[in-house]
Amino acid sequence: MKRALKTLASFTFLILWLLLSSAFSFQLITVDEARRPDDPRKYTFLAGPVPEPRIRVVGPAKTTTSPFNMIIELRPYGGAKINLNTLQVRYLKDPHVDLVPRIQKFIDKTGRTVVIKIEDAEAPPGKHRILFQVEDSNEQLGRTVLELTVVDSK
Repeated sequence: MKRALKTLASFTFLILWLLLSSAFSFQLITVDEARRPDDPRKYTFLAGPVPEPRIRVVGPAKTTTSPFNMIIELRPYGGAKINLNTLQVRYLKDPHVDLVPRIQKFIDKTGRTVVIKIEDAEAPPGKHRILFQVEDSNEQLGRTVLELTVVDSK
């Protein structure tokens, strides 16, 4: 009887730990997605003659451990506004993984600058490339690629 109670207590603790740990982290990239082949294309963007929205990676650093905090700022130019209907966030694998549905709840649209702020984002160790692309109300396109290396924290 004591052994059964100990097993039940251990199992209950494990379930609670799994529930609580998943409540405090966010799976940005899964292991299965990371195993896909890389998109072989090189993404190089040239600035056009008309100023475009600026996409600024505030964090994470290029090399980080998981979990990490991700902050991306989308800044319009002049009097334009960011058109969130055009937002694309793609994990550059073959095929691409659309991350917009996952990150939707982390988008702060309250100010002129739109901020994507994800605390405790999880990604497996390895090199990851994420494309951010958005248009403004003047239909100018801004894009950048976040190149991120996640190292094992051990």
